[in-house]
Amino acid sequence: MGQPTAAAVVTVAAAATAVATLLWPASSHKDSKAIDALETALHDLQQRHASTASIDNHDDWEKSLDWALAAIVSIQVMHVASFDGASPACSVATGFIVDRTRGLILTNRHVVTPGPVVADAVFVNHEEVPLVPIYRDPVHDFGFFRFDPAQVRFQTDLPEIPLRPDLAKVGTPIRVVGNDNAEKVQILPGILAKLDRAAPQYGLTGYNDFNTFYYAAASSTSGGSSGSPVLNAQGMAIALNAGGATNAASSYYLPLDRVTRALKLLQQGEVVTRGTWQTIFRHVPFDEARQLGLPPDIETIVRELFPLGLGVLVVDQVLPEGPADGLLHVGDILVSVSGAHVTTFICVESVLDSHVGQSLNVEVVRGGRLLHVAIRVQDLHGISPCKYFQMGSTVLHDLSYQQARNLSWPVRGVYVSNPGHLFVQADIPRGALIVSVQGVPMSNLDDFIRVFSPLATGTRVCVHFIVPSPRHVTYCGIVTVDHRWFPGQLRVRNDDDGLWQSVATQTPPQSVVVPVVNHANGHGSETSVLPPIHASSAVPTATTTLLAAMVIVRVDLLVMVDGIVWSGFEGIGYIVNATKGYVLVDRATVHSGLGNVVITIAAALDVPATIRYIDPMANFAILQYDPNLVDPHSVTTLPLNVATDRSTSDDGPSVAVGDTLQFVGLTRSWHVVAQPSTVTKIDRLVLPASSTPYFRPGNVRVWSFDQIATISGPLGGVLTDPSTGHVKALWLQFCHGFEDDHSPIIRHYGAPIPLLENAIGWCDRDAIPAMVKVVPIEFGTTKLSTARDGLGLSSEWIHRLETKHRRDNTRYILTVTRCLAGSQASTELCSGDLILSVNGDVVANESDLSVWCDDDVASVEVVVLRNKVAVTLPAVEAERLGTMGTTHVIVWCGLVIQPPPLAVLQMGFVHTGVYIAQVYAGTPADKCAVYTQRFLVEVNDIPTPTMEAFVAAVRGLGHHASARLKTISLNTRVRMFTLKTEYHYNPTVEYKYEDDLRRWSITKW
Repeated sequence: MGQPTAAAVVTVAAAATAVATLLWPASSHKDSKAIDALETALHDLQQRHASTASIDNHDDWEKSLDWALAAIVSIQVMHVASFDGASPACSVATGFIVDRTRGLILTNRHVVTPGPVVADAVFVNHEEVPLVPIYRDPVHDFGFFRFDPAQVRFQTDLPEIPLRPDLAKVGTPIRVVGNDNAEKVQILPGILAKLDRAAPQYGLTGYNDFNTFYYAAASSTSGGSSGSPVLNAQGMAIALNAGGATNAASSYYLPLDRVTRALKLLQQGEVVTRGTWQTIFRHVPFDEARQLGLPPDIETIVRELFPLGLGVLVVDQVLPEGPADGLLHVGDILVSVSGAHVTTFICVESVLDSHVGQSLNVEVVRGGRLLHVAIRVQDLHGISPCKYFQMGSTVLHDLSYQQARNLSWPVRGVYVSNPGHLFVQADIPRGALIVSVQGVPMSNLDDFIRVFSPLATGTRVCVHFIVPSPRHVTYCGIVTVDHRWFPGQLRVRNDDDGLWQSVATQTPPQSVVVPVVNHANGHGSETSVLPPIHASSAVPTATTTLLAAMVIVRVDLLVMVDGIVWSGFEGIGYIVNATKGYVLVDRATVHSGLGNVVITIAAALDVPATIRYIDPMANFAILQYDPNLVDPHSVTTLPLNVATDRSTSDDGPSVAVGDTLQFVGLTRSWHVVAQPSTVTKIDRLVLPASSTPYFRPGNVRVWSFDQIATISGPLGGVLTDPSTGHVKALWLQFCHGFEDDHSPIIRHYGAPIPLLENAIGWCDRDAIPAMVKVVPIEFGTTKLSTARDGLGLSSEWIHRLETKHRRDNTRYILTVTRCLAGSQASTELCSGDLILSVNGDVVANESDLSVWCDDDVASVEVVVLRNKVAVTLPAVEAERLGTMGTTHVIVWCGLVIQPPPLAVLQMGFVHTGVYIAQVYAGTPADKCAVYTQRFLVEVNDIPTPTMEAFVAAVRGLGHHASARLKTISLNTRVRMFTLKTEYHYNPTVEYKYEDDLRRWSITKW
C-alpha cells in the first residue's frame, strides 16, 4: 500500500469528529468520564488507521522534527525545599527554546515551581547548562527558565520554536516531543480532539490550573514529558503538554494564548502583570446556562456576537475576603466586563491583566435578573508567596492563592508546608494554617517572624491552627522554641538570579528559658504541684509509688542515622534515681544520641532531658533530667532490689512459666493499666532477619505474658511479685523492624531486673561509663539432640550440660552465628561453633557469659565444639564500645555520612570507608541517585577510611564542583556515582558529640 491520500486523511478526520459527536450525551454535559471516553475512542481510531501516522507529508515531519529536536531540552530539577504543598524531590521534565538570543526556555509551572529549585538543561547532544527560573505563572501551568547561550559550546546553531496558538484546530495531527518517561527523547503522535476541555484536576491539595480551557488528544504522554512542545507538521508549537490520565491514553495541553503575551513582556523587559478577582469561573453550554437563568435576549446577543461560541462563563467559586466576595455569587452568569461582552476565559483574563489595581464595571445574570457591580482588580502576584521561613526542616510561608482556592479559605494566614521537628512535636500537621501565635493573629509570614523570632530557646509557645477537615475546629499546639538546633532563616525569591536569598531577621536572644516549678516550700509560681498518677483510692500505695516512678519519654531524632528512617518515638521511662534525675528507657525509644528528648511527668510537666548512655548491645538507654526542675513530691525512684530479684538461684529460677505477676503500666494518654498476668514463655529473644542494618538487641532471655498483649495501648510498665511487691521485670518495647512506611514494628517483652543491674548501679554512683565491655558475638542455639547425634558432642559434655540445664530449664547450646567485624573474637571463633564453657564453667544460657565482660578480666578461655572436636581457645577478648552510639555525623550535599554503625559490623561487614546512612530528597545526592547503606571509600580518588579523611577530601570542593564517589555495597559491589555540589541550599553541617561537655556541637561550612 502507498501513502494515504488527502481524501483518506479527510475521511479519518471526519470519522474522528463523528466519534466525538456520538460520545457526547444529549445534554451536552461534558464530564471528565465522557471526555476520557472520547479520547480513548480517538486513540483506538488512530490504531485502526495506522497509516494515518503520516497524515501530513512524511518528509515534512522528518524535516520539522529534525530541526525542532535541537531546541528541545531535558530538564533536571531539584526541588530543594517544601513549598506550597510540594515536598523536596528531584524530577525530570522537558522544555524548549522560545528565544535563542535571550536563552528563554518554556516549560510548565509545575516544573519551574513557585518554590526554590536548582535546574539544568540537557540538549539533544548531551550538553548541559544551568538554568535560572525567571517566571512562573500564578495560575496557569507555564513558566520560563533562562540560560546563557554563551555557555552552549558545541551546539552552536540553536533554533527556537515559534509559538502559534492560532494554528490549533480539531483534527490537527500533532507530535509531542520530549523527555517522556525520562527517556530523553520520545516522539508521541496524536490528533487534537478537543480545544475546550476543562482544566484537569490533579488532586485536592496540590496545584491545579483553572480559568482556562485545555486541549486534549490521545497521545499517551507520561511523567517526564511535562513541558514538551505540541508540534504541528511545520514544527511550530501550538500547545504545551501539561499532564495526562494515568488510566487512559488521554493527554492534556495548555493553550498558548497567555503564554505568548508573557513571553513578549519578558522579551521587552517588562513585568508580566496578572490580575484577579479571586474568582474561579467555569464554562457552561447554553442549555445549562438557560437553567441558571440566562434570559433569551442576552443569549441572542451573545450568539450573534460569537457565532462559534457554545456557552458562557459562570461563577464557580468566590474566595472569602477577596475582591469579589459579596459582589459575585456562585451561579452568576458573566455577561460583560467594562461594557464588552465576554464568553471565554481569555477575554476575561485579558481585561484583568491590563487593569490591575483598577475597578471594573461588571454585568452578571443572577436568577434571571441582570445586575451591575464594580469589582477592583487585585494583583495576582501579590497573593502568591515569594518567601519562606525555615527552622530546621520546618517550612512556613504565606497561604497561597492555590491552596486558598483548594480549601476555600481567605488568602491570609501562615501555611505549614512542612511541619518538621518543631511542629511534629506539637502535633501540627502538614497543610495546617496558623491563625495565631501567643494570642496574636497571624495575617502573614511577617507576623509570625515578628512574634516568634524574639522568643528565647525553651519558650513554650501556644500556636493555634486549623486543618482542612474538620475546618471549623481550632486546635492548639505547644511549640518549644529551639534556636540552637533549629535557627530561623528567611529566604526571599530573587528573579534576577533565580535564587532564594537568605534575609536577616531579628537576632534571637541567647538566654534559655527553663520551667519554673512551684515546690512545696512555696517558691516559684508557674507550675502547680500535682499528685502522682493513680488509678483509684482502692489502689495500694505501692502501686501509686510505681506509677510515680514512670514517665513518658518523647524522642525526636534530629538526623536519622544508624539505619533509622523514622524520626519520632515514644515510650515509658523508669526513674531509677529521682535524686540525680536518672531515667531508664528502652532502645526502641532512644535509637540514637542525636535527638531531642522531653520527659512528661505525671501528665503535668514536660522537662528536657539529655541522653547519657546508649547500650551498644542491650535494649536500654539512660537519660538524665535536671531534678531541680521537678517537684520532688511528684516523682519517686522505682523501688528495686536487685539482690533479691535475681532470676536464678541454687534452687532454680525465681520466676517460672505459669507464675502470675501483677502488671502496672501506662498508656500514651496516661491511663493506668493494672491487672494480673501469667508468664507464658521464658525464652531467648529472637528477632526477624533483616537485610537493613539497624539496632537489634540479642543474647538475652525475655518473658512473655498472656494478658498484657491483649491490652490496647500500654507503652510500658512494671511486673511485680503479688506476694512481696518486688519488681521482677520491666515491660519494655523491642523494635522488630520497620513497616513499608518506615514506622517501627514494636513488640513488648518482660526484661528481668538483673539484666539492668549494672545500669542501676551506675546511676546510683553517678558514674555513667563512656565505654563498656560487650561480648561481640551474635548467638543462635542448637538442640542437645542435634549436638549429640549430628555434631559429635561427647557424653561427658552432654552430662555436664544436662546437669546445668536442669537448673536453668533450657535444652539448647549457644552457637556462634557471627562475630562483630574487626573484633579480636572474630579471629578466634567461627560461625557454627558451639559454646561449651567459659573459664571452665559450663554455659547454659546468656547469663553464664557475664564473666567475659568483667572489667578485671582481659580475656577468657572458651571451649567450643568445632568439626566434632572440643577446641580450647585460651584467650578470647570482649570488645570495648562507646556508650553514645554514633557521635560524628556530616550532612554533605544531601548525604548523611557517619562511621559505620555497630549494626553493620554486627552483620559481619568489615568497613573500608565512611558509611552513607541516608540521602535527603531534593539534594545533589538524590539527583544523582546515590544509594544508602553503602561504604563511601573514595571521593575524587582520595580514600575516605575515616570521617576526618572524608572532611579533608570534600572541604576543597567548591560550589558546583564535580565529585566522583566510589562506593561499596554491603554485598561488596562497587559502584561509582558522580555528583555536582550545591551549597547555596545545601550547606555542609557537621555534628559532633563533645564528651567533656556532654553536648553536641553543630558546625556549618
